Amino acid sequence: MLRQSNFKLLKSQIYNSSRRTFALKTFNASVTMENNHSMAKLSDVSLDIKQPLEMMMGVLGSCEIHTIQFHAGKNKINLDKVEIKIKAEYDVDYFLGIKQGRNTYSYIDIEVDVHSKENDKKKLGEIIEKAMQTCPVASTIRLAGIKMNEKINYL
Repeated sequence: MLRQSNFKLLKSQIYNSSRRTFALKTFNASVTMENNHSMAKLSDVSLDIKQPLEMMMGVLGSCEIHTIQFHAGKNKINLDKVEIKIKAEYDVDYFLGIKQGRNTYSYIDIEVDVHSKENDKKKLGEIIEKAMQTCPVASTIRLAGIKMNEKINYL
């Protein structure tokens, strides 16, 4: 017969093991260029990719919003609206080989407008800050060494 402490340990090990197994996600994409037209197939969705550098900023904003929504919901914070404006600079001369250096964005500015009637502004601020730090796309960009400037407005 298992003692209660052994049972808790076993339960914890099973939970942590299954959590690792089910928490991993694999993403697949197939991108084709034909007749100067790029098309990406992501799972069951197809996207026409005409401006990949701009689209990356859209993906960043969408990921930030989804991460904010997740953390707000988890902490029972009601958000009325979240708007994200992104400005990024990219020097095409690096791509063209005219300049030598890092072929990436020079910087990315993110301005987030959070509309909420939440009375506990400190809690709201902590949750939004955490969400901004845990967004997977933003984390990937930061790890690439791209300077990201973030401004959050609470409205």
